Amino acid sequence: MAPGEGRNNRFVAVLLFVLCFIPHGNVVRWVCRERVRSSIRIRSAYEPLKKLIDQHCDGDDKIYFVSQESNGLDFHITFYNARPNLVANDTYGGWNLGGPFCSTDVSAIQITAEEWQKLLLEGNYDFVAIQHSNTYFCENYSGLFVKPDEIADTSLFRLDRTDGKLRRVY
Repeated sequence: MAPGEGRNNRFVAVLLFVLCFIPHGNVVRWVCRERVRSSIRIRSAYEPLKKLIDQHCDGDDKIYFVSQESNGLDFHITFYNARPNLVANDTYGGWNLGGPFCSTDVSAIQITAEEWQKLLLEGNYDFVAIQHSNTYFCENYSGLFVKPDEIADTSLFRLDRTDGKLRRVY
C-alpha cells in the first residue's frame, strides 16, 4: 500500500457514512433555493404596509405595530421592512391588544384605550401601523381614531400629539 492511501480510504468511508445520515430533503431544498422562494412569497403579503411606511415616514419615526391574533411573524417582518424607522412595541409582544385570542397567545397585552393612548404619547410614537385588526380591536380602540370607520388591515395612522387621536395617512 502506498503512503497516504489508507487515509484516503478512511476519508471516503467517513464521507459516505455522513452522507447516509444527512437529511437529503434539506440539501435539495437548499440547492434549489426553495427557502428563498418561500421567504419571498411570505414577505410579499407585507409589501403594501412597507410601501405606506416608506412613503409617509422619514426614517426617524417610531411606529407602534398592531396585528391582532398574530403569532409575531408579521411584527418581525415589518420591524425589518420599516427600517430605518423604528417599529418598537412597548413590551415583547404587544401587537395583540386585548385577548389572549388563543391558548398559546403570549403576545397579547391587556390594555384599555386610555392606557394605550397614554403609552403612545409617552412612548413618543409617531405612527400606528395596522397589519390586521379584528372586531375586538375596532370595538375597544375605535375612540382613539378620528374616523373609526377607517380602521382597516394594512393601514397607517399618524398620532396627533395635540389631541392624542390617530389620523389615517394614504
